[in-house]
Amino acid sequence: MTQTHRTAAPGGTTPGRPARADGRRVIAALTVDFGLDPDGKRIRPPRAKYECALCQQREGPVHGVQAVTEFAATIRTEHPARCTARSIA
Repeated sequence: MTQTHRTAAPGGTTPGRPARADGRRVIAALTVDFGLDPDGKRIRPPRAKYECALCQQREGPVHGVQAVTEFAATIRTEHPARCTARSIA
């Protein structure tokens, strides 16, 4: 099972996607693959990655329960602090 969390920001458009009526756009995606089959049985270690649509940087993937837990808990605040596209804007 994979779950994606997308962060939206006001205004603009995301390349390849139509503009939203409310003005928000996707600026980043945190993807977590829990490594589970449809029955909930673990078939591989969990993994996670983060992709920023502003600076085009990808972070991860990280593998394993502890690494994924720490990565998911911190990446949404850590990446914006070093994002080159955000420092320009």
